[in-house]
Amino acid sequence: MRGRSTAILTAGALALGLHAAQAQLGVPSEAEQQGVLAGVISRLLTTPTARVEIGGIEGVLSRRATITGIRVGDEDGIWLSLARAEIDWSLTALLRGRLEVSELTLSELEIARRPVPTDRPEDVAEGPLVPEVPIEVNIEAFTLDRLRLGEAVLGTPAELSAQGSARLGAEDGATFLAFEAQRLDAEGTLSVDLDYSPQTTVLALDVTHAEPEGGIVARLLDLPGLPPVSLTIAGEAPLDAFDAQIALEAGPEIGAQGRATVRRGDAAYALDLDVAARIAALVPETAAPLFEGTTQLVGEASFGDDGAIAIARLALGTEIAELALAGTVAPDRALDLALSGETRLDTTLRLDETTVDALALDLRITGFPTAPRLAGFLDGQGVGLAQGRVERLRLDVDVAPEAATVPAERYRFELAAQAEGVALTDPALAAALGDGARVEASGTADVIGIADVTRATIETPTLAGTYSGILAARTLDGLFEARIPSLEPFGDIAGLALAGSADLTARLGADPAEETLTAALQGRLSDFATGIAALDGLFGPDVTLTGTAASLADGIGFDGLRLDGANLALTLHGSATQTRADLALDARVPRLAALHPRLDAGEGVIEARLTGSLERPSLAARATLTDVVALERPVPRLDLTIDATGLGPDLDARIGLDGTVSDAPARGGLRVVGREGGWSVEDIDVAIGSVGLTGALQVDEDLRSEGGLRLAAGDLDDLSPLVLAALSGRLEAAIDLVREADGSQSATLEASGQDLAVEAIGIGAIDASIAGTDLIEAPRLDGEAVAQRVDVFGEAFERVEARAVATANATDFTVSARAGDLLYETSGTLVPETPVPRLDLRDISVGPAPD
Repeated sequence: MRGRSTAILTAGALALGLHAAQAQLGVPSEAEQQGVLAGVISRLLTTPTARVEIGGIEGVLSRRATITGIRVGDEDGIWLSLARAEIDWSLTALLRGRLEVSELTLSELEIARRPVPTDRPEDVAEGPLVPEVPIEVNIEAFTLDRLRLGEAVLGTPAELSAQGSARLGAEDGATFLAFEAQRLDAEGTLSVDLDYSPQTTVLALDVTHAEPEGGIVARLLDLPGLPPVSLTIAGEAPLDAFDAQIALEAGPEIGAQGRATVRRGDAAYALDLDVAARIAALVPETAAPLFEGTTQLVGEASFGDDGAIAIARLALGTEIAELALAGTVAPDRALDLALSGETRLDTTLRLDETTVDALALDLRITGFPTAPRLAGFLDGQGVGLAQGRVERLRLDVDVAPEAATVPAERYRFELAAQAEGVALTDPALAAALGDGARVEASGTADVIGIADVTRATIETPTLAGTYSGILAARTLDGLFEARIPSLEPFGDIAGLALAGSADLTARLGADPAEETLTAALQGRLSDFATGIAALDGLFGPDVTLTGTAASLADGIGFDGLRLDGANLALTLHGSATQTRADLALDARVPRLAALHPRLDAGEGVIEARLTGSLERPSLAARATLTDVVALERPVPRLDLTIDATGLGPDLDARIGLDGTVSDAPARGGLRVVGREGGWSVEDIDVAIGSVGLTGALQVDEDLRSEGGLRLAAGDLDDLSPLVLAALSGRLEAAIDLVREADGSQSATLEASGQDLAVEAIGIGAIDASIAGTDLIEAPRLDGEAVAQRVDVFGEAFERVEARAVATANATDFTVSARAGDLLYETSGTLVPETPVPRLDLRDISVGPAPD
């Protein structure tokens, strides 16, 4: 702002200089000088973010001056243009400290759009918040012939004209303003008349505004539904006995009626305010329930001749709650104010999914406006959330200037928040977090919100954490430490029987310029256990985490992040963003025998590298097993590789298998290709010894599939070392999948096998032919399966038969099994239900088997 003011003063000095030069030296004509002056002023008023053009200036040194071709632009082009401005004024009066304008006329003013916002430091905060009027201003007549507002300004084009007159800043204190505006392209008028005479102390005020639906004021205030708006403020009386009536109507949901009264007494003016309003539609949706019905604003305050203000009570009340302000402002502007609020008795406050049975606020404000102290509390009782309920939630705050300087440069703060009687609806979360929490913080902060936290703590029955360091919206530089003395309460969340304790230290840092957040981590799990033998064999009782993780502006990064357990070493290094990726993962399990009792030896290694970018990634990964002995069978080497590029429809991934299992080759692979609305699994061809799988599938995004798979196993025992279970027998199977025209999933299965065995279950022979319809939404089956010489955990059956018949809404089935001289039979119905089908048994019988 200082630069713009300097430019204007410089332009004025140039004008006076040209006048003096013309008078004494006979240099170029006035027309030539005015052309030069227009160019000079244009350049002076132009900044890096705003461009000002002035076409011409005529008669700038005479009583009547004309400026033409004014255009103001920014980086997106011209947004304001004024065809012509004429002023009839007195230059000599300006030199005496008065702006005397007989007539000011603006012809065609057009504002096509709002200017591009700028955050340049020199554009803000170099002057008073409310501009002062340093000289007397007297404008006898002002006329705006036509103002055109582009659609981008208000959301609809508009045209209006205006006229008026004003007197401001007079030595005797008199103030006069008359202003009228009217829409030219639609209905709508605004009239403001203000007249104050210090001699009589009479203030006359008359403001009227009226516009139909979709008008300018409704759009400027973004009123819901853009209702018609009418406003009147009227009053005329000496200030020692002044009454003003206020009336506002903006559709059926917004309005206000009331009065403001000013009385003189005891070297002060007393203000009495009483306004009833409907404003629920104006506040954010989440807070609207607070302001349903009528909101009443009442107040009593006095304004002393010495500048002192005494507020007996200024209260904002609704049907649900009341907020009140009381206190004083001393002549030296020292504050002593109390702000209090509470909900009404027997009233439950509802905000979205949150309910509060009772809410109370008590805040004391002392000190000076530029160095205040705030101390108080906010207390909520019976807070209901979507996740549960809190019987009491309280926040205590004490913020005061660190030093006695005015304005204050830094503030010290002490905060304490406490939740009692926490009852979460999720049992797992309730166990993990406990029934209460307390947060405390202390430190100092500057006026732009950067806090130096001496210590901040959070405590629950199950964990404790502390933070110290710098903290701001976009700045972070501190140390965070957390301690979980027992992992057992977190077991239900993880779905594991957790045991042990956890400690974590993180050195946190943020770089606003780079939009990064980094954490240098040191963590340890002690006496750790999960209840799952494979995981416990992998991690062991002591697990450590070290290294750095980072959240980048458009991705993630790691610098030597390492997880170490008794039988695991995993590292992450590199970064991945939307434009570039180079991220490597390495994991090693040196003793596979610790993961399963049927593994006697071997080592596992995983190497993966992500390149390209997160927008179009490429992944190359290899998992290798070496020198494995499983079920006393050797697996010298087995490699599983993935080579993939792209995401979604651009996905192209090849998965390969290569190695040796029990002296037999393991070879093959498949390809996954993305497409619109799903993906394809192509070229399935995997062979492990005598077992082979071939086929192809197309899978839609709703998991409906089309295609088929073929399995041919000469001896299933070739798979035993991989599945860690004893298998045997010959099996051939074919599955065909069909996505029906109505979107449902159908499938058929044809299978036959001989001498099959899986651990303690054996089948001498089996033949099955089964068809299924609508398998995902409402499955129904049709077909039969017959098995000979079935042995289940020592129970032998000569023959087992199962038959299914699909009906309109279910599957009827019968099952019979012959064991020696007995025949077991049952029948029933399989009914499709969500999430799992329901099995209804009708008959169960045991009788002699027929010959």
